[in-house]
Amino acid sequence: MDMPTIEALKRARIKWLDVSFSYKDKNHFIEIRTPFPDMFHDNISLVLYKDADGNLMLSDDGYTMDELGTLGFDTNTSVKRKKYFNDTLLSFGVQYTPTGELTIKLPSLSKYAQAELQGSYAVITDKNSLCDNRQMRNIL
Repeated sequence: MDMPTIEALKRARIKWLDVSFSYKDKNHFIEIRTPFPDMFHDNISLVLYKDADGNLMLSDDGYTMDELGTLGFDTNTSVKRKKYFNDTLLSFGVQYTPTGELTIKLPSLSKYAQAELQGSYAVITDKNSLCDNRQMRNIL
């Protein structure tokens, strides 16, 4: 196989994005299903909506904290875990809301693709790294 051109790589990536992500208009928000699996091998879904101030917001709709809660994880039980959790979110530009959602405020639609990846990676990272070995043994 010959080395591909840069343009061929770009076309392959765009084609993959086109077939790997799905979008559903749900009237007041858009559901985005990503090809990225979480720790339970479910594809990560995000939602895009406008908040009360008219800002575009990307959210996990509380999914991450719900799933971590089923594993007995609570950000308030350990100062170290809470710090790690918040530091991880911060590194991806994600905020943890009082309602339990992981959100990213989009300054413009041009930042959507970047926010989509940041949100997906934050979900994957938090779930995979915050569960200790005892919790993983209980799952398995």
